[in-house]
Amino acid sequence: MEDQALALRSLFIGSIDSLKIAMKKAMMEQNISGSPLLFFVLDHIQNIPNCTALDISQKMHRDKGQVTRVIKELIDKGLVTKQINQRDRRSNFIFLTEEGKAYHRILKHADNDAITLMKTNISSEELDTFLRVGQRMLQNIQSHIKEP
Repeated sequence: MEDQALALRSLFIGSIDSLKIAMKKAMMEQNISGSPLLFFVLDHIQNIPNCTALDISQKMHRDKGQVTRVIKELIDKGLVTKQINQRDRRSNFIFLTEEGKAYHRILKHADNDAITLMKTNISSEELDTFLRVGQRMLQNIQSHIKEP
């Protein structure tokens, strides 16, 4: 039982660390400064219509303050802009600039390459099983934890 717990922790932490390292390497190769978290925020902005900081923090399970700091950094770099939400003036919609879209394309390609490497020599059936089991594991733990 303890061996399985160690193997699970090692698998998940190792996978996440490897994805972060691959992204950091791709960012350095493209002379893009920042952390892999920048890519994940850019990716959420790209994929969530009328995206807000709250949307990102909820999707990423991150503190809204941390997400807001990353968004400010992205604004300072000219990668995103914000526009006041006319229905709720307390929030802003966040959009990628043209430069932000270009950064996102480069980093998305690097992310896809890392995922492709992870799937090497794994059949579609094995991947489907892994994803089903992993999703159940995630649901199991999420049903027992409370968000702060």
